[in-house]
Amino acid sequence: MKKLLRTSALILLTMATISSSAGAEVYVTTEYENGQAVKVYTNPEAQRLKKVMRTRRNNSNDNAFIVNVPATPVSLARRSHRSSIFGGPIPKVYSFAESGYKELPRRTLVYGQKGSSMQFCNLSEVILREARNNNLDPLLLELIIKHESAFNPNAVSRSGAQGLMQLMPGTAAGLGVTDSFDPHQNVAGGARYFAEQLSRFQDLRKALAAYNAGPGAVESHGGIPPYEETIGYVSRIAGEYESRKTTTGKPQAEADEGRETAGR
Repeated sequence: MKKLLRTSALILLTMATISSSAGAEVYVTTEYENGQAVKVYTNPEAQRLKKVMRTRRNNSNDNAFIVNVPATPVSLARRSHRSSIFGGPIPKVYSFAESGYKELPRRTLVYGQKGSSMQFCNLSEVILREARNNNLDPLLLELIIKHESAFNPNAVSRSGAQGLMQLMPGTAAGLGVTDSFDPHQNVAGGARYFAEQLSRFQDLRKALAAYNAGPGAVESHGGIPPYEETIGYVSRIAGEYESRKTTTGKPQAEADEGRETAGR
């Protein structure tokens, strides 16, 4: 009880301190983790204030409130790096046939739910197969998995995203994925979903933003949403892809032919 009172007092003190400060509106929402309601600041400028309090899960904790906080300054180095990613022309994304990454470092994964026998798979083979099926550069697909889950097939985020490509349950169901912890299903669903965003927005940066924050957020903001997490996500993946991508120079037609052959 004393701990809860101290936490409540801290929240009130924090709100009183920042309420008079000029800055962006910050929405505090409720997420659930292990049966606990965790109120978090979703605005990027307020990441230092997230996980303000934990309470027992019940209807009274589903409320939200608005506070103001001053924006967190972005360093000149970070701003320069981001401007090079976001300010230039649309990055070229290679098709499967154009990509110089027809081979990837072997990664053997162990996966399986508790109570079931453990299984093994070569993640590189899965990535290459799904990159071919969706006409994606294998390197790009590998980078997304790297940044989403660090190649952990059992990864679960605080918001409930699951598996290698961090699929939300609703998204996974819509993609026909019945087990997000199965690397084959997860990468197949995630690759298809990303390919849909790339086709929809015709811009690697917007497609990555849509994968991270949702296509609705990209459309409503007319581009990359002003979320610190999303901006960092797009910057890291697009930047690494731009620095590492190579091409065989094969035309797009060969990629289409390879995809048709894979589907037979």
